[in-house]
Amino acid sequence: MKSYHVGEFTGTAGLVLREEAVPRAGAHEVLIRIRASSLNFRDGMLLNGAFGPLVQPGVVPLSDGAGEVVEVGAASPGSNRVTG
Repeated sequence: MKSYHVGEFTGTAGLVLREEAVPRAGAHEVLIRIRASSLNFRDGMLLNGAFGPLVQPGVVPLSDGAGEVVEVGAASPGSNRVTG
């Protein structure tokens, strides 16, 4: 799986592309395969360090995304209705 993470709070120049293993949904989590995304005003603020110590490097700056549910954790509501 590839994803962009904040390496430095220097705008889009501070984004770092990482290759990672595909995660698994935890007991109370839902795993979504993102098919489309966009960076909005809030994400731009985050990339420029506007949130100060509330946001640490390494975070994925994504507020808007669309995709499909691929896994539902065993303890999540509705887990018996969705299969991935």
